[in-house]
Amino acid sequence: MKKITEFDAVLWDFDGVVVDSERLWTQEAPNFYQQVCPNFNPKDIHQFVGGSLHNAWEIFRGKYDIKMDYDEFKKQCEDYALENMYPHAQLSPNVWQCFQKLREKNIPQAIASSGTKRWIEPTIERLRIRDFFEAIISSDDTNGRGKPFPDVFLLAAEKLGKNPAKSLIIEDSQNGVKAGKLTGATVYGYQNGYNHTQDLSEADFLFSDFLEIL
Repeated sequence: MKKITEFDAVLWDFDGVVVDSERLWTQEAPNFYQQVCPNFNPKDIHQFVGGSLHNAWEIFRGKYDIKMDYDEFKKQCEDYALENMYPHAQLSPNVWQCFQKLREKNIPQAIASSGTKRWIEPTIERLRIRDFFEAIISSDDTNGRGKPFPDVFLLAAEKLGKNPAKSLIIEDSQNGVKAGKLTGATVYGYQNGYNHTQDLSEADFLFSDFLEIL
């Protein structure tokens, strides 16, 4: 296992990695999904982890036949998340030490998320970590195309001017790990305590404390 400081760049997933928001999604997302789709089965929640809102909307449209268009679905979900989840999100334990060490070593960092800028930007500003990242890439930048497609990671590496194959991607979801591996990058899977339903077996290394990769 290579230390985090041995790569040319580090691409961070946001939800469940940079911040502990997966616990909030686990608690709150079923409530929202049942608002927009009364026959939603909470057992399906694992399908959405790591994917974009567009991915989720496509699942709802195909499996539950919802009539709401994507723009309205996205707006309602963002509004709900901004009111009920992200004001309570905190940095994942010991992740700040990684940000700081990478900056000391002049290793560029980017966020590459299937989420949307409407919740990423205010959260990183509130937590005062914006200056650590040279790029903030979300599914807004890839026409809603999120993980398991590799687009957000490839765009983040491009913005940093780095080869994905020499970069480290840190993920907590099966969709994210699959997307990361498609870029040729090294992928570390973070076991955050809320992602036990996610198959991270394709990751190059699994860890549960960010101090392990320092």
